[in-house]
Amino acid sequence: IEEYDRYNQDLIAAANERLDGLSYDTEKAKKSFRDISAGKEKLSESNTLTTEKLKRENQAFLSEKEREASNQRYDKRKELFDKDHGQKKHVDDYILPEGAEDLPEGISENSYQLNEGRMTVIERTVKIGNRVQHYRKVISKTGTYYFKNDRSITEQIWKSETQNIGD
Repeated sequence: IEEYDRYNQDLIAAANERLDGLSYDTEKAKKSFRDISAGKEKLSESNTLTTEKLKRENQAFLSEKEREASNQRYDKRKELFDKDHGQKKHVDDYILPEGAEDLPEGISENSYQLNEGRMTVIERTVKIGNRVQHYRKVISKTGTYYFKNDRSITEQIWKSETQNIGD
């Protein structure tokens, strides 16, 4: 029995040594993980600060660009409004087109037939100073069409601008 007790004591001592060694290894591993964790926390905090700084810089950059774009829009709009104050040009401000030197002052009218008489075209040229406007009235089977400088106009404009020059 003594031998058996010694054997048990040896087993218990060996088990205690193993437990002490394991607890030392466990403590060492815990310390190592704590060190790594602390390093990662510092790195994470550093990354967060860097990210926040970059966000602020980006926001400042975008704000600056928006302000510049707003100023450019304002300047462009101001330039457009300053360009023409809605004042009409004086008749002498126009440049007389080529071939219009021989036109008499006032209204000149010319008419002719097209498509074997199916269409009648009445052309009126209005000259006031250096300003020359060309009007055309086309009468066909499908209707009557009015033009000023090759742009469509109404009958009222045709009448008011080509018949009432002296008014």
